[in-house]
Formats: sequence, structure tokens, C-alpha cells
Amino acid sequence: MVEPESEIRIELNKADSVGLIQLNGIGATYATRIIKYRNLLGGYYSKKQLSEIYNFPEETYTRIQSQIYVDTAQIVKIRINFAEFSELIRHPYINKVQVKALLTYRETNGSLKNLSELHAIKGFDIETIKKISPYVTCR
Repeated sequence: MVEPESEIRIELNKADSVGLIQLNGIGATYATRIIKYRNLLGGYYSKKQLSEIYNFPEETYTRIQSQIYVDTAQIVKIRINFAEFSELIRHPYINKVQVKALLTYRETNGSLKNLSELHAIKGFDIETIKKISPYVTCR
């Protein structure tokens, strides 16, 4: 006997493709995209981030949102004071201009003591800082 859909609970930061495929509307292609994007991000901090995945249908998200959740303790953080260009540029929320500006700032001013110092770096507006804050640490 098949379980009712509402009984399925999938944690997005640990799920493998087999687990994700249990969700209604998620096949192998979307399962692969969910995992690939999770790996690029370092983990999901919100289930709503699924809407950022290429071609992910809003109706699929609406259908599965009650069956998914995130454990933010699973997020892998970038050590912003030690990360090199190649590590920073891989993150989907940080672009090339921002990476160069951050590296230049670090060379000139030394390590950041807290994330609020990002405001002093060109290209890091309030929205960007809010978006990347779950993914970076000054430690």
C-alpha cells in the first residue's frame, strides 16, 4: 500500500535523489538539479530557494512544500577571510565583480571582523549581504 503524500517528509540538505523522487512532480531531472544547486549553495536555508532552480515549476513547489523542510545546521559556510577566488566565485549569490572587490578589500584592510563590514565593499548592498549571510562566516 502506498503512503499518502502528506506523510512524506524530506529534508532538503540531506536528501538523495531516491528520496527526492518520492515527491509528487519530482523526477530524476529535478532531483539532480535540486542536489546540484544545493551543492553550489552549500545547502538550503529556505525551501523557497527551490524556485531559483532552472525551470522549476511554481505549481510543483506548491504541491510539495508541505512535504519538505530544511535543517540549516547542514549548511556549509565559506570562510570569507580565507576563501580564494575559485571558492568564492562558485557560489551562485556572489558574482565576479563582488569577488574581486572582496579580495581587494581584504588585501587593503585585512580580515573582516564581522559581516556588517561587507557594506563597505562595492557591490555588497543590503539585499546581497542578507542573501549570502547564511553562507559565509568571518571565522
